[in-house]
Amino acid sequence: MRATLLSVIAGVVFISADCLAGMEGIFLRAPRPDVTKLEQHQGLKGSGIFILHVDTRTGAVTSVDVQKSTGSALLDQISIETFRRWRGIPGTTAAKVRVPIVYSGKYPKS
Repeated sequence: MRATLLSVIAGVVFISADCLAGMEGIFLRAPRPDVTKLEQHQGLKGSGIFILHVDTRTGAVTSVDVQKSTGSALLDQISIETFRRWRGIPGTTAAKVRVPIVYSGKYPKS
């Protein structure tokens, strides 16, 4: 198994995608989690692993499974909402992509 680090690294949330080979984990659109929902939850940390199911014809993420919970229902929900907005490269991104994510517990205040 080969790992590809996506350039979707924020100061407070780290995301990487593990892929089976080469370009299978590249996404055209990979927005970061909306951490404004977390500004009142300073110190809430967690790391989890999510499985993205991708429609290989369109690149759309059709569903997200929690392989390992972050330990927080709120962080899991934010992660799932985020990953549903990701878009892979049609015909290139793998049908299943494993994505680890880490929340540091330090969130900007608006």
